[in-house]
Amino acid sequence: MWHAKMFLLRDKMMGFVKNLELYIMFDVIEPHWHKLQKVLAEVTDVELLLRTHSQFLDHCLKVVD
Repeated sequence: MWHAKMFLLRDKMMGFVKNLELYIMFDVIEPHWHKLQKVLAEVTDVELLLRTHSQFLDHCLKVVD
């Protein structure tokens, strides 16, 4: 009997992790990724590249919080 409860809990946890992963990939990272690609096409130096990447990471983290 405890095996069934254990497998049910594992399935629920896996479903949660999969949904969280999909949310982060498609609702958080992807929109910001397209903006980042547009800006990177115009980058001329390393400092601007690092600043742009840092802003990308900040925006992604603020959406998740």
